[in-house]
Amino acid sequence: MPRIFARATSAVAIAVLVAAGLPGCSDDAPGDDESPAEDADPASADPAAVAAAPSAGCASPRDVAAEAGPQGHERVTISSGGHERWYLRRLPPAHDGSTPVPVVLDFHGYSEGAEVHVAMSDLGTLGDAEGFVTITPHGQGPVPRWDVDLDGDDLAFVGDLLDEVEATLCVDTNRVYATGLSN
Repeated sequence: MPRIFARATSAVAIAVLVAAGLPGCSDDAPGDDESPAEDADPASADPAAVAAAPSAGCASPRDVAAEAGPQGHERVTISSGGHERWYLRRLPPAHDGSTPVPVVLDFHGYSEGAEVHVAMSDLGTLGDAEGFVTITPHGQGPVPRWDVDLDGDDLAFVGDLLDEVEATLCVDTNRVYATGLSN
């Protein structure tokens, strides 16, 4: 499976699982005294223990703050599958363009689109405070939605979007996360 497709599939699958609320599910029965923390590898529990993997965008640092303009979300248009697609990008103010930072993909729900979702989730403000780039892709159609088929256009779009982010920004490819609402 090509790297881009595998990454895109993983990102969309994670977003779907988050939106469906599956991470909150547990097989622990009430009164179960077993502590999973006792069996956990301490190195895997601490995200700081994983070395940063700088993206290609780190090779040629630039003044990203000046390019981004005033604080807020910037609309970025890319070509994906022969179509113009866009997403909103928000860089944390402390991002210097040469230190890899995490990326969070924030997927909108059915019919709201990226701009409405940005206003509702306000994840960009948290990204400013915590030092991560927030990417909010926009779905397709007159009523914005996501095509979650494994061979759908949106998986390719997410792969192309991640390639563009990694090529143009200094991000940590070991710390790419996804969240969002249901489709």
